[in-house]
Amino acid sequence: MRNEYHFQFKNRLVADLSWCIGSPPLLDAPAMSDIFLYDESACDQMWEAHLDWLHWLDQHPENLQSIVEHRTHGFLGRKFEALLKFWFAQSPMFRIHENHVVLFSEGKTTTELDFVVEDFHRQAMYHLEVACKFYLGCPASRSWEHWIGPNPEDRLDLKMERFRHQFREAKRQGLYESAKWPSAITSAAFFKGYFFLPLHGTSSVLPKHACQHALVGWYLRHAEIHSLEGEMKQWLILPKNYWMAPYMGKDEWPVLSGNDVIDYLQHHFALRKNAVLIIQVWEEENSYKEISRGFILYE
Repeated sequence: MRNEYHFQFKNRLVADLSWCIGSPPLLDAPAMSDIFLYDESACDQMWEAHLDWLHWLDQHPENLQSIVEHRTHGFLGRKFEALLKFWFAQSPMFRIHENHVVLFSEGKTTTELDFVVEDFHRQAMYHLEVACKFYLGCPASRSWEHWIGPNPEDRLDLKMERFRHQFREAKRQGLYESAKWPSAITSAAFFKGYFFLPLHGTSSVLPKHACQHALVGWYLRHAEIHSLEGEMKQWLILPKNYWMAPYMGKDEWPVLSGNDVIDYLQHHFALRKNAVLIIQVWEEENSYKEISRGFILYE
């Protein structure tokens, strides 16, 4: 699905929910042969099946806002999970059986599972792990270990191994065979986000098993920010909670020139080292719309 399809929703949370459902997954189905991945075709179908509901929700977002904003407290991962939980609870295609299932062994917590859901469309039960991630190719490579999050401790290979650990523990402790489920359970992952390539690099290589239409941004290092120089006002610096759906809005945040962004970054990196996401926008129909996004890294 084209990322700009989410521009049709005026409410920001509804646009984010639309993105959570319909955006391409980071990895396609063959990536983990031992479990089921919701692939791009499945996400497209689910988005189309819920399009009328999303438009209704865009006109009546109060319940969504009260539930999601109360539970997320500015954390992107929590917001992603809260949006999906709202969707699973409201959609006739799903039924939530469990959320935040804590597994124990010898009195100690071994892992926590995100969801046990029933998918009526596929007539199947899933232990479902969900994640929204942003990975930078350092360097761009097909190897998962070279795809690193803005927090360097977060790597694609480690996340995939985390999925596998959760699936192994669920199976080892008999979750899949429990008599309380209407049918046998299969492991599944709902894995969304963006990949980022070096802005001045020549490689367009994405990680092994990347979805064909995975969302891709760019990144610069602090030493390269002179590339942003200019007087044209075309940049936004958004809070992390706004990093999902492509940005569309007016007068919520100041639109900065490249020179303004450089000044901001110099001040930011003098105080802290965490990466900054900037959004490039274009004014159209009395609104600013995102046309690209990129991370600025300290090193």
